[in-house]
Amino acid sequence: MGHDMSRRCPVCDQFLLDDDAVCWQCGQPVAGAKATATSTAPARSDRREEQQERQISPRAVYGTLTVLIVAAALYLTGFLGRQPRVQTTLTDLPDGWTWIRGAESDYTFFLPEEWEVLMAVNRSQEDELDAVVQAVPGLDGAFYPLSRLDTQLRTIVYAHGPIPVEPSETGSVLVARSRALNQLTPRELVALAATAAQELDVTLHAAGEVETFERSYIYFDAARDSAGNRQRCQQHLFQGTEEMLWISACGPAGSRYQRDLTAIAGSFQRLR
Repeated sequence: MGHDMSRRCPVCDQFLLDDDAVCWQCGQPVAGAKATATSTAPARSDRREEQQERQISPRAVYGTLTVLIVAAALYLTGFLGRQPRVQTTLTDLPDGWTWIRGAESDYTFFLPEEWEVLMAVNRSQEDELDAVVQAVPGLDGAFYPLSRLDTQLRTIVYAHGPIPVEPSETGSVLVARSRALNQLTPRELVALAATAAQELDVTLHAAGEVETFERSYIYFDAARDSAGNRQRCQQHLFQGTEEMLWISACGPAGSRYQRDLTAIAGSFQRLR
């Protein structure tokens, strides 16, 4: 039987026998289109798998990074939530007033420049300042009604002087530290103040909590009869990790006097 010589090598164009699987001239496989397609299919499949692996790998990396970032953010949020908030000022310094900074630079507030300021810088001076406050008529109730719940309340600042709007009248400002009351929640403090006010014949004009991004504190507006006069005190309580800082600005109950005292209490900033 003769051979079909019409077959040629697709590479070198050499005539091939019908049973040649490769070109005898150049070695090119000539088994046919099917055989070629079958032999190349696995290689193409391998390339597709490699491409898929290269596509999946970045996704895995980004997913891992996302998990780590979220975990870090949650940890940071929890950590910051346990720290005392840094307060920021909401008022400008009026003309003729000056800033007062705590002995340990942990708070600041403003007062009229002509006011006298006594500040305790250690435990011994705190004892002396407490004695001075107890000797001044009317100052014993500056932190009423809640002060009766903390027998260890420590006075660290006592300032007094003429109220700018009415120089013939005087006002006073006290700052104290409290560890006992710092353990209570704002809601508990407000509830206890309401109960104590009834027992001490103190009028609570206002009580509540301010909770914003800039400032966080509990406030009381309390009035009582003292030394034959009606005294009204604006109190702001700033809680911390270990102790509370507490400012009370007191003076005659009239609204024209209270305007400046409210500004003093509102200027208090806890710095750390």
